[in-house]
Amino acid sequence: MDNKIINSVCPKDCFGSCSLQIQVENGKAINIKGNTNNPITDGRICSKGKNYLSMVYSSKRLLYPMKSVGLRGEGKFERISWNEALNTIHEKLQGLKIQFGPESILYYCRFANLGIMKNCASGFWNQFGGYTTTYGGLCDAAAQEAIKLTYGAVRHNRISDIENSRLIILWGINPAYTHLHLQHYLNKALARGAKLITIDVRKNESEKKSVLSLCPRPGTDGCLALGIAHQLIKRNVPNKIFLEKYTFGFPRFKEMVREYTLSHVSSVTEIPEDKIEKLVDYIEEYPEYVLACGMGVQRYTNGGQTLRAISLLPALTASIGKEKCGFYFSDKQALEPNWPFIPPNSVNIRNSIPIAKLGSEMEKQINPPLKAAWIEQANPITSNPDVNLLAKALNKLDFIVVSELFMTDTANMADIILPAASILEY
Repeated sequence: MDNKIINSVCPKDCFGSCSLQIQVENGKAINIKGNTNNPITDGRICSKGKNYLSMVYSSKRLLYPMKSVGLRGEGKFERISWNEALNTIHEKLQGLKIQFGPESILYYCRFANLGIMKNCASGFWNQFGGYTTTYGGLCDAAAQEAIKLTYGAVRHNRISDIENSRLIILWGINPAYTHLHLQHYLNKALARGAKLITIDVRKNESEKKSVLSLCPRPGTDGCLALGIAHQLIKRNVPNKIFLEKYTFGFPRFKEMVREYTLSHVSSVTEIPEDKIEKLVDYIEEYPEYVLACGMGVQRYTNGGQTLRAISLLPALTASIGKEKCGFYFSDKQALEPNWPFIPPNSVNIRNSIPIAKLGSEMEKQINPPLKAAWIEQANPITSNPDVNLLAKALNKLDFIVVSELFMTDTANMADIILPAASILEY
């Protein structure tokens, strides 16, 4: 019996990059568990990681190339050979490239999986001669840019340092469900007597051990942050030495937040005044604290400025750049490994479509217009804004290829579907 353990890493789009150990018996994976050799994840994996096997061996997997035999979106497909699928794709894409140019093809790829292997696709498209693609993000792009504008980079302490903090504020983040590694060190901090405060538009699962919970009206987090800043300044809590040495624009900021009085902020956010004051009490008592912020608070039209307002709070009390405190958002501070075998980027990559406006911007592309789309590692008909408009824009294309594990709403609109490899297969 051939039984072995293969070391791997989870490629899901999250903070973890959890180390995995996959037990393989006679060429088939039979068990997945976390690898304790990773000092950060220490063998912990989430329910998604634990359920890879049910995904890989699901009866609903797409296993063969298929072509549409009905109206687009009707969901009628028949199995075809790989030769027919690849020949059809070659004929269509090559013809459009010759007639309109390579930028007439939209290459849409998002974050179903991450990792070096994902970059292999660039080799094909660079040799194809170019394409049209999107910029920005639906997840955390506004916040990433806002924090870079505020601090110069998205940086924070290692998450294990959280266990040493005396006060932890969770703002729009629910690590009990979405970040088990942060939750692990949060639990350690609470066991040592740390105080936990949660701020979320809903009562979430992470607030069970909190000493204070605030539920602002959706979209008003920026107002709350500026109101907290005003109260801290009013009480003379900010660290003047730190502000003078490391910050720029504090006098103007101090003047601006004066209009965010306690009564005004309470009225806008619908949080009782005494709760806001209690939060300020805790920050005054523990000026060096952890503020961990989630991604949902930046998914509004004022999302970037909201994150800037929230991220500035730790700076007011010099709770930045030292142990046991800091502002945590995402985890993109580690350098990404380079894949050395990808051809240089083509000069014909047209990065011209804001991803949040994919449906409306597709038809605005000219010289050349979009004629086809290749979609992989994404399901935009489900996840993008204004899916009805997007569906209309896709329907106007001459040709659509979707590479997928399962029959998604987007795959249902394809002319050719290619079955994708899962993490265990590639």
